[in-house]
This record gives sequence, structure tokens and C-alpha cells, in this order.
Amino acid sequence: MKKKRQRERTTRIFIESAAEIIRTEGIEALTIRKVADIAAYNSATLYNYFNNLEHLKSLTALTFIADYTNSLDECIKDCKNAYEINEAVWLNFYRHTFRLPKIYHSIFGNSVDKSHNTYINEFYTLFPEHLAVTSEKVKGMLVENNLLDRTMFLLNECAKEGFFDAEDLEEIYELLFFIYQGMLNRLLTCEICFTEDEFVEKARVYNNKIFMGYKKTT
Repeated sequence: MKKKRQRERTTRIFIESAAEIIRTEGIEALTIRKVADIAAYNSATLYNYFNNLEHLKSLTALTFIADYTNSLDECIKDCKNAYEINEAVWLNFYRHTFRLPKIYHSIFGNSVDKSHNTYINEFYTLFPEHLAVTSEKVKGMLVENNLLDRTMFLLNECAKEGFFDAEDLEEIYELLFFIYQGMLNRLLTCEICFTEDEFVEKARVYNNKIFMGYKKTT
């Protein structure tokens, strides 16, 4: 137990050092050597804690999305059902993506690959204070390890309440992701092309076309 706590403390030191680099130089400037220098360890030591630079980068990027997770309780407070929660969470996700596009691309940009692991559960073990959401309607979503499983958590709730057919859920996810990926890539190449509200409104229109195309009629 003592060794485990020591390992977690050291891992946090490396992640906090990496976060300092991202804040001052940007995520593209992150290297193992720079992190080791700030943390006062040699570079080889980091490979005892992280599989590679991408592993470290993913865990560190997650420290920057606390504003998103902390906003979820507020964004769903007036939602009356799973369908409205799904809509609200997606639009909130787009809003925070707009604010930190490189961070969100680092975490979620490869989620079309269903095996893509963003190390989310590992992150919340190291930083439980970042899992501040109280609503069980979305808390389960946050600990899923990729955008597919996060989206499927919400869509499954919609299916349980009769809004979508279960057999359509993965197809809905794929369409949602392709729209998200396209919007994010456009934002990365032209950050002045949208205001935040314009970006979110485009997402609302596109997502609504998908949801209405699959929503069951009563």
C-alpha cells in the first residue's frame, strides 16, 4: 500500500509538471525530457510510470477539462428526460471543446477507433477531486474510457426511455462522432471562423438532424 501511494504521488508530480508545460508553451511542446527536467527526475524514470509520451499527454490533458465536468450538473438541471440530457451534454461538450480545441483533440480526437483508450479511469484514480459531478445521470458517463462508451452511456439511457431503438445506437454514435471530428478539425485549422455561440449552434443543428432521424415516433 505504501509503495502504491508513493507511485501515485510520483505520477501526479509528472502530470503536474507536464500541465505546467502545456499552460506555458502549449500541448505540442510537451516532451518527456522537459517533464523530467521540471520534475527533477531523469527521462528514463518516466517510462516506469507511463507507456509513452501519448500516455502522459492524455492523462495531463484530462486535468484541463475540469471546467467541463464541473459544469455538467448545471447544464442538465432542467432536463426532463434522457433525450434532453443527451442533447444538453453534447452541446456543453462542444462549448468546452471550442475553448480548448487542442486539449479535446488530444483526448477525444481518435475515438472513432473503438479501442482507443484515453486513460480516464486511471486519471480519476489519481485525481479523484476532478470527479465532482453529483448527478448519477451523467457521473457514470464520465468514467467511461473513450468517447464511444461515453456516448453509448447516454444513448442507452435514451433507448431505455423509448426514444431510440437499441440496434441504432452505434450508428448514431458514428454519425455524432464524424460531425464532432469534422467540427473540431475545422476549428483547429481556423479558430477565427466561428464565435463560440456559432460553433455550438452549428453543432446543435447537425446533432438535431441526427437525433430526429432516429427518434421513435410515439
